[in-house]
Amino acid sequence: MSQRASILSRIWPGLRLSAAGRIAVIYVALAAVWIVASDRVLLWLLSGSPEALSINQTFKGLAFVAISALLIYVLVRRATRRQRRVEDALMRSAWRFDLIAQEIEGYSIFLVDVEGRVVSWNRGAVKITGYRAEEMIGQQLDRLYLQEDRRAELPGRLLQRAAEEGHVFARGWRIAKDGRRYLAEIVMTAVHDAQGRLEGFVNFARDVTDEQALADKLQHAQDRLALGLRSGNIGLWDWDILTDQLHVSPEWKQQLGFADTELNATSALFYQLLHPDDAGRVQALQDAALRDPQIRYDLEIRLRHKDGSWRWIHSRGQVLRDDDGRPIRMIGVHSDVTQRRETEAQLRQALRMEAIGQLTGGVAHDFNNLLTVVLGNAELLRDRVEADATARQLAETTLSAAERGAALTRRLLAFARRETLAPERVNPNRLVSGVLPLLVSTLGEDIEIATDLGAELWDVLVDPHQLENSLINLVVNARDALPDGGHVVIATRKRVVAAGSRASEQTNPGDYVEILVVDDGNGMPPDVVERAFEPFFTTKDVGKGSGLGLSMVYGFVRQSGGLVEIESRVGQGTTVRILLPRAQPVDASAARGGPALNALAGRGERVLVVEDDEPVRRLMAGLLRDMNYKVLEAGDGPQALEVADKVPDLDLLVTDMVMPGGMNGVALASRLRGQHPNLPVLYVSGYSDRPLPGAKVDSTEPHADGTGPVDRHLGKPFNRRALARAVRQTLEASRVAA
Repeated sequence: MSQRASILSRIWPGLRLSAAGRIAVIYVALAAVWIVASDRVLLWLLSGSPEALSINQTFKGLAFVAISALLIYVLVRRATRRQRRVEDALMRSAWRFDLIAQEIEGYSIFLVDVEGRVVSWNRGAVKITGYRAEEMIGQQLDRLYLQEDRRAELPGRLLQRAAEEGHVFARGWRIAKDGRRYLAEIVMTAVHDAQGRLEGFVNFARDVTDEQALADKLQHAQDRLALGLRSGNIGLWDWDILTDQLHVSPEWKQQLGFADTELNATSALFYQLLHPDDAGRVQALQDAALRDPQIRYDLEIRLRHKDGSWRWIHSRGQVLRDDDGRPIRMIGVHSDVTQRRETEAQLRQALRMEAIGQLTGGVAHDFNNLLTVVLGNAELLRDRVEADATARQLAETTLSAAERGAALTRRLLAFARRETLAPERVNPNRLVSGVLPLLVSTLGEDIEIATDLGAELWDVLVDPHQLENSLINLVVNARDALPDGGHVVIATRKRVVAAGSRASEQTNPGDYVEILVVDDGNGMPPDVVERAFEPFFTTKDVGKGSGLGLSMVYGFVRQSGGLVEIESRVGQGTTVRILLPRAQPVDASAARGGPALNALAGRGERVLVVEDDEPVRRLMAGLLRDMNYKVLEAGDGPQALEVADKVPDLDLLVTDMVMPGGMNGVALASRLRGQHPNLPVLYVSGYSDRPLPGAKVDSTEPHADGTGPVDRHLGKPFNRRALARAVRQTLEASRVAA
């Protein structure tokens, strides 16, 4: 049996049954012959008669044996004929499979037995691993595995899994004959015989090293793209035109406040989110881009955020077409530009306000020069016609009109941030409490006013009169927005403007005091809010407002280093916020002032008056001569230097701040102090912006070295007494400082 088993094990499994049948027939025939022969020999031995071995009897026995063997052969052949047909088909199939497997070069296809030894090896295996068939057949499969995988018994575990599960898929690093590592993707399938016994395994493997490297590069590029899109707040969208399906990226949804799983984007949903006023533009440009490849889909639209607000989105797209030029897809990007548009709007508003301020300041400057002449001459005329009541009345009327004009220019200059302010350390809570009775009487009985004053509020450095006027203007505006009565609240609190915040784009970061005037009145639409600070802009009826109230507030606050904000909605009221910078601690020892003055008349001091406007210059010179001063005149800086060279001493320089000739008042003062080191200066201007470099305007402090003259400022228009006081105080303060 061991011999037969050894022979059968060397035969292909599909032929084993047929071969076993043939061997059985041979064995039966030999057995029969042996039985007959042994029977004849036994008879001869027992009988001692040689007839027992007769040929006739022997042939009869052999015939019987032959017939029996033939019968057995026919029976066995019939029993196995159908099986042989199946076996032949399997043989042909196996032969074809083996032939095909041997010809395939892109895949490594080989058989291993149950012990993990290689039985067959195709050309693909040779190409991938570098091992020839004769080098691998009969060798263990683990020859292809890395050392660490062999130590972990990975090959045996894979065979075990394939035997248990029928097949197994694996991916891992293998080693070729030349030592090169390659990434293999394998499928290992168990093979069983007709009785279900495990006979071995078929291995399909391919080298995916290059594919994996390409996939890694692609994944890396995708990761970088995703990171860039997230960093740039850019969303992707993809519209399948043929199916009308819209696909969007998570960033696209996040721009509108939705989670990735929260919003099922469709083309219909896009139009639901789109602002109605933008739908026409989107549809028109989309249709044009689909028709004409030269037209780009690029526009800014508004989409509704999850919180109900509108976000400005910059949408750009490209149409993809098939070989016939028909549009099939449209792919593009979304970026949220809401903050950029708001910043641009603020910048445009600031530039517009600045331009208006420059124009207003220029007009006020020229107007102040005219008013200075009118005021001065009207005052002189009034004093010289005391006996003529009619003439005196005309002079008084002229003075009154000029003073009203001066008040108007002060408002214009406040808007333009060019009015000369007298800042003081002010506690906003005390100021609000002090002006509250006036505000109550201003509002009337049908409007209730309340205060909400913050505790331990910081002081601010502002002109208190201007701050009071600002509060009065804001409360009057609130009253006009409450025709049927309502509520007004004035609140104060601390506020810190952080770097990078929206407020820091218009003012410096730091500590501020915030004063709020809140009403529950009619409110204002956005277009009115945008123009609210413009001078002469008003929504009130003719004769009920000049349009300078809010513009004066705006100019005063900005000139004080602060910020004004308005929030208003129609039907929901208005909130105006004034932000004023916190006053820094003051060193009391640094403040030094001059003594009180008893007289305004001059004492023969020599004064150089420099003014490019001739009527104003003549007026100032005439007033100062009347007040017992020795006056020298010049029309600009160079002329003033020539005049100063001809006199030994000067006691005071009275100069316009801005003059033609390439030399302003500060530069002139600096040149003259080269000859007259202690020369005090009184700057006169109807167009005072910030103090010019080098000028210590409106200061009662000496110069940095503790000695020297003191500079002061006098704004136009002014009357005779204001000019006399300014000149006298400048001279006296300079003597004290010296």
